[in-house]
Amino acid sequence: WRAKYEEMQHFIQKNNHSRVPSTEECKALQAWCGTQRQLYRMKYGSINNNKENNTVPSAALSDERESLLMDIGFDWERNHESIWNERIHQLKEHKHQHGHVNVSNKDGVLGRWAETQRTEYRYKLAENHTHLTDERIEELEALGFA
Repeated sequence: WRAKYEEMQHFIQKNNHSRVPSTEECKALQAWCGTQRQLYRMKYGSINNNKENNTVPSAALSDERESLLMDIGFDWERNHESIWNERIHQLKEHKHQHGHVNVSNKDGVLGRWAETQRTEYRYKLAENHTHLTDERIEELEALGFA
């Protein structure tokens, strides 16, 4: 645990955030972060908390580890909504800097995310199942994306 914690601490110092990308290089650290978030949720009741006698599962994150992670600025709420908010903000910044939202797969994480949104948009237009909501489509269209 300590070695991954120190790796995470270094990552945060280098990148000024704790959002570990889903790259092959960071795969193990990203998985470790997911485990810490799951243990945190166990501790605070969103996973298998025994509400009858108000006990915390023994596998939950210890107070010491929680404190260490809090001290380095660990992000406990990494989920699809926070990822969407982060990427749409990056897309807005890209438009502000470059005057357009035409990012490609070659543009790193934002480009891969944009390609996924394009695919989801095509699914929506074809009336197939998609995770792209009408509200998100409106947000993308307002930027001139779709």
